[in-house]
This record gives sequence, C-alpha cells and structure tokens, in this order.
Amino acid sequence: MNLLLCNDDGFEAPGLLALMDALADLGTLWVAAPQKEQSAKSHAFTLFNPVRAVEVSERFWAIDGTPSDCVYLATQKLMDVAPDLVISGINRG
Repeated sequence: MNLLLCNDDGFEAPGLLALMDALADLGTLWVAAPQKEQSAKSHAFTLFNPVRAVEVSERFWAIDGTPSDCVYLATQKLMDVAPDLVISGINRG
C-alpha cells in the first residue's frame, strides 16, 4: 500500500515524525509536507508564486507551499504511483 503523509505543522514537526514511525510497517510511505508551519491553511492553494519541492530523503519532500499544494504536487508530479491513502496530521497539541 502507498501512503502519502502530509501535515500543516511543517516537515520537521514531531507529530509528522511520530506518524511516520507508527505507519512504517503498513506500506510504502511518501511524505510531502510544508517547509514551514502552515496552520489554518489546509484548504488554501498557492496561485501566484512558484511552489518548489526540496527532497529531504527518499520519498520525503519539504515543499514551499500550503498543505494542499503538497498533496497536489506529490500526487501529480513527485510520486510515481497513485497513493492508496492520504493521511494528514498529527497536529501539535
């Protein structure tokens, strides 16, 4: 199973790393998360600026955009397979 993980707290957020650990045995993990915190922007898209992805490690990208940008870019350009499931979280607090 191909699992795409995203969040709105950024690619270094403890919740995202905990989620990666918890789901590691369930399938192939792909991570596309914002480079910086994007809380309360989960449905926003970047319209007038370029969105860039930096590969952190294999199948793990930090993206200069919103959570929606991350999922869109991952599913349309970065992943070589379609995700079976997209999971967002774990939020801080």
